[in-house]
Parts: sequence; C-alpha cells; structure tokens
Amino acid sequence: MLPKFFNGKDITDNKYFWIFAFPFGYIFLVFVSKWVKKFYHNSLYQAEELLKELENTGESDPGNFKNLAEYQEYLLKDNNYNTGLSVSFLLSFG
Repeated sequence: MLPKFFNGKDITDNKYFWIFAFPFGYIFLVFVSKWVKKFYHNSLYQAEELLKELENTGESDPGNFKNLAEYQEYLLKDNNYNTGLSVSFLLSFG
C-alpha cells in the first residue's frame, strides 16, 4: 500500500527513509510513553485518593446505608471528588 502514495516507487529502498524513520519513530515512542505514564499515574492517584476517603469517612461505608440505592444517592450528591467512575461502576452492578 505504501508505494501507491509515492507513484509506484518503493520508498523503503531509499536510504533516507531509514535515516529518518528510526529517529522519528523513537521520538514518537518516547512521547507516547510519557503520555501513557502520565495518564496511568493520574489514574492511580485518583484511585488512591478515593480509597483514602472511603477509609477515613464512616459515612462512605456502605454498611451505614440501608441499601445500595441510598449509597449511590450519597455518592451522586458528594462533590468532594470525581465520582463518575465509582458511580458508573456501582450502577453497572445495581
């Protein structure tokens, strides 16, 4: 498919293709790796904060609520942290 873009010529036979392909590919790999690392770190930090909050507050313990719907309502009203993931997770099992 690649030769179609270059008038039927195979650009992989060109030495300049390989001279530029590896450095650009490596730079691309470095940037994507940093982006993934940042995203992963932020996700872990948010999960850690959520677990700390659940551990430190007695109200967020599901045992203090009469049923799952009451707990879900509490999570929806609580604006101290991003509850989008936890609420959607709970609703998927409700």
